[in-house]
Amino acid sequence: MPQVDVERGAGREGGGRVNDAIMALESLGYSSLEARRAVKEAEGTANNLLTAEELIKNALRHLIKK
Repeated sequence: MPQVDVERGAGREGGGRVNDAIMALESLGYSSLEARRAVKEAEGTANNLLTAEELIKNALRHLIKK
């Protein structure tokens, strides 16, 4: 049974990796809004198939293109 992040209302399996990716981008100096948008774009149609690391890499690619 997946753990539930009560504060975010998301299961650790999906929401945790997304939150981890957002926090990683924020720690690199991106704003919360930039990080959330980039992770959303990086996630695309892959749904829960990408790891946090893959999300971060893909999000950085999106951020660099801009």
